[in-house]
Amino acid sequence: MVVEELERLHSNGIKDLVDGKDPGQLLDELHNLQQKVPEWEYQNICYQTLTDKSREYKYATSVLFIVLPSHLSSKKDSNPSTHQFRLHFLCDNYNRDATPENLPQHVHLSNHPGYRLKQPEEFFQKYGDYILRVLQMIKHGYIDDHYDISPLDTLKILWNCDPNIIGSRLAMDIEPLIDRAISYFQELSLPKWKERLGLTRDQSAAIKTYLDVQDGGGAESNLCRYIGGERLIYRKCEAHAHQYLSRQSLEHLREFVLCHGGDVDMQQARIRVELESMSEADQFQMYLSNAKHVFDISIKLCWEATQSVLRTLCLDIAKTGTGIVELDGITLDIYPQGYDQHRNNLFHDVISKSGLRSILLLNYPRPREWCVHVDRYSLQLKTPPAQSSPDWMALRSDLYKFQGMMSEAQDPSEWKSAATKLQTVLEKHELSGTCMVTIYNDEWNAVFDQKRGVVVEVHSEDMVFPESVLSAGSIRN
Repeated sequence: MVVEELERLHSNGIKDLVDGKDPGQLLDELHNLQQKVPEWEYQNICYQTLTDKSREYKYATSVLFIVLPSHLSSKKDSNPSTHQFRLHFLCDNYNRDATPENLPQHVHLSNHPGYRLKQPEEFFQKYGDYILRVLQMIKHGYIDDHYDISPLDTLKILWNCDPNIIGSRLAMDIEPLIDRAISYFQELSLPKWKERLGLTRDQSAAIKTYLDVQDGGGAESNLCRYIGGERLIYRKCEAHAHQYLSRQSLEHLREFVLCHGGDVDMQQARIRVELESMSEADQFQMYLSNAKHVFDISIKLCWEATQSVLRTLCLDIAKTGTGIVELDGITLDIYPQGYDQHRNNLFHDVISKSGLRSILLLNYPRPREWCVHVDRYSLQLKTPPAQSSPDWMALRSDLYKFQGMMSEAQDPSEWKSAATKLQTVLEKHELSGTCMVTIYNDEWNAVFDQKRGVVVEVHSEDMVFPESVLSAGSIRN
């Protein structure tokens, strides 16, 4: 309506000034702004796609990927059954630090031939809107403080890619293949992502189920797991994942680890090591810090450490940016169970002070049993998790919701609903071996018996929870 009114005033020759400008000048400015709106909308969509707050600690794959036709001679129709497609992951090179001047920092294709898609029709209905947005970013480009996605250029999008690995088809036809893919997805009737434009952790994990992985390979696409700022996970090519790495210090770290019964997995950013004294632990922490690269750490303690030693060890390792620490060799003498454990929990205190995401006690308190500490929660498992690498951060988010239900519960039926919620959470994360869940709270601590489906103990100074509300077997002061 503003534009129409200015056009009316301008056509009638009215020369009244607004901020020193007549209607004709204001009309020109508005037209210029209208022409910029599509670009602003595009920039906003790109930003939300790349920096969505749903980005979490553990992504199963790179959050950046595109889908291309297997060859340019594919039929030009929108029926997925008449095409063959391959999914290609991109190096998720998110930067917030100073970078080496001689290393290009733009996003590019992974050095991998890609994956044939199973059930493409279903996959496109779930991810098509996201794929189209990423394809358009690759085509037109996008740059902000953290991402450099250059407008489509063969040399840049295929930077550091070997034609013998990715295939001559992709090396020669990448630009027309991307154009063909954009046209194809624009013709499909795709559900729009409205609440979140970025890829969630669950959506990332589900991608693997649609990939045809051959010969026992994985879905890493030759990308390395990189633990960045705030302990968030990115999947980058080796050059970008290791660009801050001190090579000489890494060799010292690798030699130390190998001499102490362990190994260093650079692609997964994980280290396993056996330590026999606190002095060796100090050496390990020094080598780890000097390498200037973040790893998840698994340590087997081969000596009788004390609580103060464990506390120091975890806090020192956390300074390197590590998010997950596994400890094998913790005994009941070092870390007793029972009331004192609930009221004065060593690992809950360490996590709250260090920024560690989780601490896992392997073979505790008995062989093959686990005790997992995540933020203000701990889980006692009679058997190891069904998944080889559980998503502890997703579990923490679900436990937050359970704790909210507990805090708001006013009668036994609401406590039972909370217990049912917790059982659902454990089943979702394939933690059927969990026998006890403990919540550590500033005002109260609650212990949940998963087998019985009830809260069995609450330790509270003011006894705010009566036994009838808890359905409890006991309450201790």
